[in-house]
Amino acid sequence: PFRIALFMGEQVFDHLENELDHVVDNFTGDGGNSDTDGIDETGMSWTDELRSELEYATWWEDASDLVNEPVAMVRRGISLEYACAPGPIECFGQQATRDDGTPVLEERFRMTDVSPWAIPGLQEAADVDLSFITASFAVRPRSSVGFRYVMWIEEGTNTWSNLEITEATEVLRWKQTRNADLVLLVPTAGRGLVSDNYLAKTGTLDPDFDMVLAADGTDPDNANAIGLLMPRHITSNRDNVVRINPGGCLSHAEDRLIASYVEADLRSSGDQSYIYLRTRNRYTGLLSPERLAALDFQGSEQGEQEFLSANPCLYEVTEMLRQEVYYLFGTPNQIKAAVLQLARTAPGLSGASLLSGEDPCSECAADIDRDGEVGGSDLAYVLGAWGQPELFPGADLNRDDIR
Repeated sequence: PFRIALFMGEQVFDHLENELDHVVDNFTGDGGNSDTDGIDETGMSWTDELRSELEYATWWEDASDLVNEPVAMVRRGISLEYACAPGPIECFGQQATRDDGTPVLEERFRMTDVSPWAIPGLQEAADVDLSFITASFAVRPRSSVGFRYVMWIEEGTNTWSNLEITEATEVLRWKQTRNADLVLLVPTAGRGLVSDNYLAKTGTLDPDFDMVLAADGTDPDNANAIGLLMPRHITSNRDNVVRINPGGCLSHAEDRLIASYVEADLRSSGDQSYIYLRTRNRYTGLLSPERLAALDFQGSEQGEQEFLSANPCLYEVTEMLRQEVYYLFGTPNQIKAAVLQLARTAPGLSGASLLSGEDPCSECAADIDRDGEVGGSDLAYVLGAWGQPELFPGADLNRDDIR
């Protein structure tokens, strides 16, 4: 894992003060020593400003052997952990302004509850929490080698639809899923981006073939196609946010996905044009380690708090967003057959994890707190679900929606 840098392609908000000779942002008239984030960063280095609190990790593997279809398939996982105390993220706070003088922080995206299931009560997003996260995967096949079409199966049709994408084509958007309960946690002013009208601009995808293909033709038996699949039933996508306890054990996994959709349009870079096909997933957010420490360590010794302040990346409890996606290559019908088969064989049905697909702390669904034992705390969690199941999603061990 590594701490990812804050976005450097920013053109509407100058958040980098200490450029020196190492980094140059898009605001060339600021002398290389000023910004508009409202924070005094005199004497800080450019790495202090750009190196975020978020640790990113990814892995790839050949997954073609998971199905008995003549397709090439790559499985990829990512994790994004809010691993360090808030620091650089504060430059996006209440005092920061865009180039036009408007606030950087948009209240319309402040979730009223970041952790709707795992933590009792409303956990409204603070300025240093991550709120209304958008995460994406993408492929960019070039139109110069024939990739000019998108193909999909709309809900309730069981037949292929296709469309040629040209420069005149507006952004296409297909709805995958939408959690109406979590939509209500988005402030009214921000709900347009997760509304049915927005998500289903082109249509709603068939739930059994929940993807869009980029192709070099429209014949489902002969065209070459590339597709992105994010299986909703595997653990890392279903329980997409986990709390990491000491020793790397996962606990309090919950589904914070508000809505997901697929987009496609034609883009260009230099003299090359390509279909830009991507998944979009919107999540309620991640709580900062300081926020979790306040929830978990109330009444702790002052010395422990001083230790955490001096060692901002050694918090005992953090939250992590994780995703898993499959890239598939073949004809449309071959990819369709592989996807239907993958739904029955995809790994991670009971414990996919941050990097390896294995949960090191437990292989038993009844071990809810992931401490390696099935005991009283696990039973207490299940019993606590009686009468208020919405607060205890992990209590539904057999996933039958009955608690």
